[in-house]
Amino acid sequence: MLALNAGLRSQVAPAPPQRKTTGEGDCQHVHSKPVRITWARLLKQVFDIDNEQCKCGGKLKLIAVIEEPAVIEKILTR
Repeated sequence: MLALNAGLRSQVAPAPPQRKTTGEGDCQHVHSKPVRITWARLLKQVFDIDNEQCKCGGKLKLIAVIEEPAVIEKILTR
């Protein structure tokens, strides 16, 4: 993947999708749902890390999600 302002990007990267409008007024919003992928599946796809499968063969279950930056920092710095 090349940086957004790389000189050769236009020759390598695909063009951005065409904007779809409803034809009413000056609406410039794209009218399609974005594709959402879970972090576990993204890690599996990119790094071949399977967070949904235990080493024993069982399926792992999400029990908590920590989203508060202060709490994450405390956990990671200990």
